[in-house]
Amino acid sequence: MTREAKREYHDILRNRNETIAAQKQQVLAWARNYSIEAQVQQFEAELNQYKTQLRANVTALLDALPQAYQRLNEITDNENQTPIQLKEAMDQFKNSNKMVKRN
Repeated sequence: MTREAKREYHDILRNRNETIAAQKQQVLAWARNYSIEAQVQQFEAELNQYKTQLRANVTALLDALPQAYQRLNEITDNENQTPIQLKEAMDQFKNSNKMVKRN
């Protein structure tokens, strides 16, 4: 890709007064001009797939949160355990809630 093509692309994205939709249209026109429309469309499809997966992950996280919060309170409110048992229970809690830990 030429230096001029890169400059044009960056100029499109630098314009902070344009809407995202307008920028997308400008990028598609730019891509057509440089015969890379298929690559831009592929990138856009992958971005949409990522956003869909992100929404699903956040939804699953939010669904699991009330139960995780309740269990966390049960562990921390239990005064019939030693500090070592508390640490072990917290470690077990963290390991059983990988999605919460990862995100």
